[in-house]
Amino acid sequence: MTIRYRLNALGAALALGMAHNAQAIEFKWSGFLNMVGARSNDSALYLHDEGNIDDNGSFEESTLGLNAIVTINEKLSIAAQIANAPSDRSIDFDWGYGTLNLNGNWAVKAGRVKFPGYLVSEYVRVGYAYPWIRPPEVVYSINMAAPTMGLDAYDGGALRYQGFNDRFDYSAEIYGGGRSTDVMDFDKMYGLVLRASNDIVNLVTDVNWSTLNNPPGLAPATAAALADTANQDMFTASAGINTDWNNLILYAEYAYTLLDFINAAGQSDDVGITGWYTTVGYRFGNLLPHLTYQSLDNGNGGLEQTSWTAGLRYDLGTATTLKLEWQRIEPEAARAGANVPVNLQNQSGLFANGVDVSPSDEVDMLSVAVNFIF
Repeated sequence: MTIRYRLNALGAALALGMAHNAQAIEFKWSGFLNMVGARSNDSALYLHDEGNIDDNGSFEESTLGLNAIVTINEKLSIAAQIANAPSDRSIDFDWGYGTLNLNGNWAVKAGRVKFPGYLVSEYVRVGYAYPWIRPPEVVYSINMAAPTMGLDAYDGGALRYQGFNDRFDYSAEIYGGGRSTDVMDFDKMYGLVLRASNDIVNLVTDVNWSTLNNPPGLAPATAAALADTANQDMFTASAGINTDWNNLILYAEYAYTLLDFINAAGQSDDVGITGWYTTVGYRFGNLLPHLTYQSLDNGNGGLEQTSWTAGLRYDLGTATTLKLEWQRIEPEAARAGANVPVNLQNQSGLFANGVDVSPSDEVDMLSVAVNFIF
């Protein structure tokens, strides 16, 4: 297995700051480990590039991450995280940015910032932090058929206002920048995220605009499949709520993406992608059983997916949890002649795109995980 280490200026700055001023700054580090195994009863690959789950079983969702926070003074801090990316067997710079607190309410941050728009997007890789083995994939999958479309972080900056009153802590964050991934560039990005929370409920909503482009160096077949979305606009809106009240757990989230593309007639067109889920659970001491329903719908003629997930989470201590899930997935391919981007025309739900191996109408999947933080 080849391991790639991506060194960057932020990492060098952290090392230099610690070496030259070790007594003046505060340094904290932590990490996480997700050991995940999954197997379905179908030969079609599920969550390709994230898990590659089929009837042979897979451990590709297992992840390890390390993060550090360096507090320079009461106004300035730097944080960064590296984590392995199972899809290409590498250790990558996940995120890292500096925060400057202007006063008690206003702050600016700049660097590679984790996408802030969804309920758990800022800590999506830390499995211990939420009830599921994997966050509901109809919202959080990096597959182009899901609303997130691979956007998990951006390179840029943000201006944040935060305050509080008798009932809520609240914040508003304006951000802008872009991000280049292995298969897609998000250019000219800007957005707004609003949050409100207290001891019982957490609310978040986000709007985001960006322009899609193909990164250089793509394989010719991949570039051809994505040609109809190159230099096209994308708009995303989302809203979510989660509560923890008297041992009752609730998560609900809705995400919508409107993607422009060039259709078969060479004309400008668009497709709406909607993903939503609801999770309910009840905590019995260290045991949390939960049930999740998910729905994914790509407009213009199909490509849908629904699923039910029954799960158990058992906390083994303050830093370790054991999880078990059974999921029934019902995918549907885009109908013949559907007016959707070329890259989605042969895809069934979130299974690997292709015509050689198509999933069954119902696919059962069993997953087990141990999540650890340190």
